[in-house]
Amino acid sequence: MKMDTDNLTDEQKEYLSKIQQVVKDGMSLIRNMLDMRSIEGDGITMKWEEVDVVQTLKGVLKNAKAIAELKNINNKNYCF
Repeated sequence: MKMDTDNLTDEQKEYLSKIQQVVKDGMSLIRNMLDMRSIEGDGITMKWEEVDVVQTLKGVLKNAKAIAELKNINNKNYCF
């Protein structure tokens, strides 16, 4: 997503950057899922490894919070 940001405020540029990161993360997740299906179809064995789920979720929640703020959605039940 490319656009001219000269007419945006710093806050709008920050939100746009966060939205772009969410899209990038989502695309990466989709690519990984497709790669996994392709690998499984070729009979290649997957090697699983541990990931820090808490850190991963904190990143996802941070991006979701930014989008919620952009849409003026306030929820006191946020866990961050």
